[in-house]
Order: sequence, then structure tokens, then C-alpha cells
Amino acid sequence: MKNYSSYMDNVSVDQALHDKIMNCLTQRPLRRRIVLGRYAPICACAVLVFMSIWAFSNQFPSNPVNSPVVQPDGTPSPVTIPSHGLDANKESALFFNRAEGSLEAKRAADLGQITPDFIPSWRSEKLTLSLAQADPDFGAYVPKHMPSFNFESAWRILNQQRDELRIEYAKGMRYLSLTISRKTANDEARIVNLSQPETYDLTLYPIPRSESVPNELREIVNNPVFKAEDLSLKVVKARAYTVNDAGDDNTGYRMHFSVLYGDVVVELNVKGGQPEDIFNILQAAPFR
Repeated sequence: MKNYSSYMDNVSVDQALHDKIMNCLTQRPLRRRIVLGRYAPICACAVLVFMSIWAFSNQFPSNPVNSPVVQPDGTPSPVTIPSHGLDANKESALFFNRAEGSLEAKRAADLGQITPDFIPSWRSEKLTLSLAQADPDFGAYVPKHMPSFNFESAWRILNQQRDELRIEYAKGMRYLSLTISRKTANDEARIVNLSQPETYDLTLYPIPRSESVPNELREIVNNPVFKAEDLSLKVVKARAYTVNDAGDDNTGYRMHFSVLYGDVVVELNVKGGQPEDIFNILQAAPFR
């Protein structure tokens, strides 16, 4: 048999084919390096992920726990959960769920310690005249008799916005209402000084008052608050006026104002009353 090496030494090929073969031989390792380099970042990320999971599981080890046991005093013993071979992710999630549950329980316990001194009962109750007069907060300001009017209804209202007793009287198309409540900041701002008649005297403002009353005085002129010691027949008459409306009962006077008794405000709104009757009633309050 011919020596193989000698045979190959005598073989000749075209120069172009030779160059192509040599080029393939020299480029192949480089291509392999490029392929491996392309996946290097992915491999590095995978290594970091596994290392993070391992470190996290070591930082928060699972604790074997027993089922809750109720003590003789009625309080449950601490509750823990066995791991049963859970992986690191499940162990971590279980740890945080337990922590969140403990915080919620603590918040509930803290709220349970709040004990308000007094919780009022909201009311919207229709009363008889006798029950309205017996109301412990405002009944003393309900008149036993209202001249020229008949008792219609009474409502005791207590909620987040209102704490008041409202009495309604009527006769035909005429009416009178009393709203009795605690003094508010809005009432305080409308207390008048008798030396400033522009804040309460309606004779200074012809109808329509939307055009005659200045904007800055409109609220106080509409419903001024008089201190009980300042009330007089002259003041009541300064609030009285008449209106000639076709088809309406125009007998008597219309009045709208409030009177302050200590920290209680009595608001009066009347159509068809007499200033003398109104003054006598308000001057006599409280009635007990």
C-alpha cells in the first residue's frame, strides 16, 4: 500500500479551493467563541437568580409550628405553620403573610381600646306638644300657648349636621315655626349690635330687598340674632313687614329673626302674626 502521507503530499488542488478550505479552518474557532459569548449574559443572570434565592431562604428560615390551642382562659396559643419541604419562594411568601396578619391583628386590637365617653343616638322623631315641652335640651323654650295659632307638629332631630327641636303652628294660610338649637359659629357671626340698625332694621330696606340690601349685609339682615337682654317691642317691630300677595292671607305681619338665650338659639319665622304677641312670648322664655 502506498504511503498515505506521501500520497497526500503529491495531491494538488486548485488555488481558489485551497484558499476556501484554509479560510474555513481559520474562522471556525472564532465562530464558536462568538456563539458562546452570545449566551454569557444569560448564564450570568441565571447564576445571580439562583444565588439570590439561596441567600433569601437562608435569611428567612422556616419555623415548624403547631396547630392553635385554646388556653383555659380563652386566649389562643401562638400559631405557626410547618414548612413540609416548601421551597424558598413559598417560605418567603408565608413569612410575609404571617407578618401582615400580625399587623392587622395589632391594628384591630388598638381600635378595640377606643372607648368614647358618649355616643349619641341619632334621632328624627315626631313629638306631641307635651313631649316637645318635656325635651331635656330644648323643651324649656317651647311656649305652652301660641296666640292666634294652633299646634301642628314637633320634630326632634339629632344627627351629624343638626341638633334641634322644631315646632310648627298654623291657622288657615298663616303659620309660625320655632327652631330651637345650640348656638353655632354662624349664629355668633350674626349677633347684632342695637347701635347698628342697618344690620337688622327692615324699614331701611324697601322690597324687593334683593336690590336694596347690600351684599355684605344680606345674611345678617335676613336672619339677625338678638341677645335676649336686647329684645324689645321696638326691635320686634323693626323686623315686621306686610306683603300684599293676590290670593294669599295678608292679615298680620311677617317676621324672621332669632333670639339668643345663653347658648341656645330660638329662630322664629312667622306669617300672619302680631309683633306684640311675638314679643310677649319671646320675653317669657324660658318657660321653666
